[in-house]
Amino acid sequence: MKVPVWLLSVLVAVMAYLALWPVPMSAQRWGPVDAVNSDQLPGPEPLDYGLTTLPLPQSQGPEDVAVSPDGQITTGLADGTLWQWSESAGWQMLGHTGGRPLGLDYSSDGTLYIADAIKGLLRWQPDGTARTLLTGDELGPFGFVDDLAVDPRGQIYFTDASRRFPAQRFGVADGGVRDLLAHSQSGSLYRFDPASGQLDTLMTGLSFANGVTLSHDGNSVLVCETGRYRIWRHQISGSQAGQSSIWIDGLPGFPDNISRAENGGYWVGLVAPRDGLLDALAPYPALRDVIRRLPAALRPAAKRHGQLLWLNENGAIGRHFDDPKGTFAFITGAEHAGDRVYLTSLHEPALAILPAP
Repeated sequence: MKVPVWLLSVLVAVMAYLALWPVPMSAQRWGPVDAVNSDQLPGPEPLDYGLTTLPLPQSQGPEDVAVSPDGQITTGLADGTLWQWSESAGWQMLGHTGGRPLGLDYSSDGTLYIADAIKGLLRWQPDGTARTLLTGDELGPFGFVDDLAVDPRGQIYFTDASRRFPAQRFGVADGGVRDLLAHSQSGSLYRFDPASGQLDTLMTGLSFANGVTLSHDGNSVLVCETGRYRIWRHQISGSQAGQSSIWIDGLPGFPDNISRAENGGYWVGLVAPRDGLLDALAPYPALRDVIRRLPAALRPAAKRHGQLLWLNENGAIGRHFDDPKGTFAFITGAEHAGDRVYLTSLHEPALAILPAP
């Protein structure tokens, strides 16, 4: 059967596009560590058992929550708005950052700090506006300010997830996918002192630097490296101050946020399970570049699958909550407050609530 010239031309053009069209930064070769064996994980607990949802007043994507000193739950949504919720008043809007608020944390004096993927590191003002604290360092503008944690002295530890795929250009969801496919290793961990204006670079070369929290003893910072399925510990005091080491590797999904549990240990949200195709293509950057050239609708999509981990002080997985049905999916993390654990999500139109263990 003779192939029409026009069809042959189209096929050649498509193949040339998929093979040759320029993409922002060629993908990098890497080798993923095997996932933790299922027999090394605690038996999965049904995530949807006892789970209730708290619908949002508008929009979606409560990426993180922080608990104010007076016990109100604060979250930021995909439309840029900030909201507080309490049992007595329900949802009350604080305002709009003008970007995409991701990580949130309160200082000991009640000041709300915001990691905004587009606007940078922000401080929320009493008049209902956001004051910009940082938008970059000596190397240039940040690309994707993602999460933060404030220590008792008011110093802020925060991550810039991807310098190569800035959220302002690509958006949060698409920028994250592009970075994971390219494995750009352009994420960093910083420390900023608002009082002095001092900014210190603590770690670089991370593959999508994401959630960050202080250890319970205050001697180290834990930071999620989403693109490599692992979490790092960076010492900030003691004889090993300034040193970094892998705290846990080979997680069964992409770690997003990490937070301290009130009764010890840490909560880690896995925003999606590991993708076998993505792991198989890790040594073949040219093939991953072909996938990056595809329209977003044709690229592999994250599965709707809910996963939440509790890890002990040594980085061992002590509890594994799992919901293959994805009743509440794309879980970014959890925040323990009193007798509840609030679950956050990249896309859901609600918060989820679990009874605290």
